Amino acid sequence: MIKNLSVIVTFLSFHFLGMHQAYSQKASSGFYIVIETKIGCTNLVPGLNRATYCLPKEPVITSAEFETISDLKFDVSKQMKFFNLKLSAEGFKILKTLAGKLPDSRMALVIENTVAGIFESKGMIVNQTVPIRGAIDSQEIDWIHQKIKKQKP
Repeated sequence: MIKNLSVIVTFLSFHFLGMHQAYSQKASSGFYIVIETKIGCTNLVPGLNRATYCLPKEPVITSAEFETISDLKFDVSKQMKFFNLKLSAEGFKILKTLAGKLPDSRMALVIENTVAGIFESKGMIVNQTVPIRGAIDSQEIDWIHQKIKKQKP
């Protein structure tokens, strides 16, 4: 059975978007595998939730693999808003391989050197469209949507 990959943004406050840490490298936008230990980490990247994440130097799926981005949509019954990020065929192939070979890994969606959301695959098979969702009043979802849209010509 195919399930959707979903990045859920459940962070505290929008004002943390400007937070940057001097000891992190500039992380390119894309999906990264989260390195679970921070001991000796050379690439700590701040998240919207004030946490820091240890990430490799390069994303496994770059923003060049972001094929299309839908408009923002609202699900009033669930008090959620979301948009769909469609990966290219190559991006989907990488994602599917990672979900199969590293079923317990977590992936971070990084936008402008900030971890915008975390995905736990749990080994599920995913499809090419990634819903990015959060609370209906989430300013973070608006920010993520705007930044991803801006990156696409």
